[in-house]
Amino acid sequence: METMPGRNITADTTKGHAALFYETPEEQLEILAQFFKDGVEQNELCIYVSSQPTEDILEQFATHGFDARPAVSETNLRIFEMDKTYMPNGQFVANYMLHNLQDFIDDAKAAGYHGLRTAGEMIWIHDHPDAVNEAISYEDHVNDMTGDGSNFVGLCLYPSYTSHSHLLPGILSTHPTVIYGGNVHANDYYSLPAA
Repeated sequence: METMPGRNITADTTKGHAALFYETPEEQLEILAQFFKDGVEQNELCIYVSSQPTEDILEQFATHGFDARPAVSETNLRIFEMDKTYMPNGQFVANYMLHNLQDFIDDAKAAGYHGLRTAGEMIWIHDHPDAVNEAISYEDHVNDMTGDGSNFVGLCLYPSYTSHSHLLPGILSTHPTVIYGGNVHANDYYSLPAA
């Protein structure tokens, strides 16, 4: 895999849709604080689907140099609960999530934002093995939404400290870019069919 300049993870380096493999929650927060800070400064609608309470996220972002409270108050940074977002009725439905994503893309354009920037915690999938195929299908179709003119960039967050070897072929086949060790890599496995 080709390595691109890292640590400052931007919309340009992620190429629209990327899988972020993080070693620790601290590494994840460091990257996300800069990622969303850049998005807010560039007048993008920012969406974060997190496993943590909003107040904890805001405090942690602040320790990494991003005071996110004004952005949350002005609703250009919106934080959603992971389980309620991905499993609203106890089941993951790819078409439902894709519809929501398209709505956010359309809302960002209509509201005059320069684009849409998202990050979604994917740790939920380990507790729902029956949702793996549907989730990989969702990941694959997200790429259809990152074309010219969408101004959409999304990070899918996968903790390296949790075993997801059974997911890895599907993750790698559906993300043009992967981020690990704080560096951005072009993904040679992207064109492989989902497992």
